[in-house]
Amino acid sequence: MSWWLLLLSCAGNPDLDSAQSGPFHEGSPVITHVKWGCDQEDMDWDFEVRTEHWTGAGWLRMAKSSEYAELHRMPSVEAAGDGSTDRLRLSLNIAQDWRSASSGSSSAWRCRDESVLTYMITVYDTSGETVTDCRTWGPNPEIWAQISGVHQCETNLQGTGDTGQ
Repeated sequence: MSWWLLLLSCAGNPDLDSAQSGPFHEGSPVITHVKWGCDQEDMDWDFEVRTEHWTGAGWLRMAKSSEYAELHRMPSVEAAGDGSTDRLRLSLNIAQDWRSASSGSSSAWRCRDESVLTYMITVYDTSGETVTDCRTWGPNPEIWAQISGVHQCETNLQGTGDTGQ
């Protein structure tokens, strides 16, 4: 029995030809749909992004001023098996005390702040390192230039469900 295992361990792994297409879709993620809202009864924010091609997740930023901006990771919740589409979704509870807001799970912002906030969603390639597309919306999209290290998004979203293209 151990001879058989020894033989298998010496067989090695097959070489992967980098010229052959792998199991991952090669296209860069492009945002096709954005949906968001705040439910005052449930006290939560909901954000959904649909893309062409797989993503390496996405990020949501929410800000009223350059002094305080929230950053939340948007995980993939429904990636097509062939790599052609992805769906990112994020639900955030509204923190009872703004100081207890936590990235990825709760927000300090109330539903009544919805119209005064500026938002930005960025999606990344499958490595999670390069921004491939973005959308920003709200009263002050120029705010992102005032915050160090933030991707400069020039694609404004016009309304719920609008792709901004």
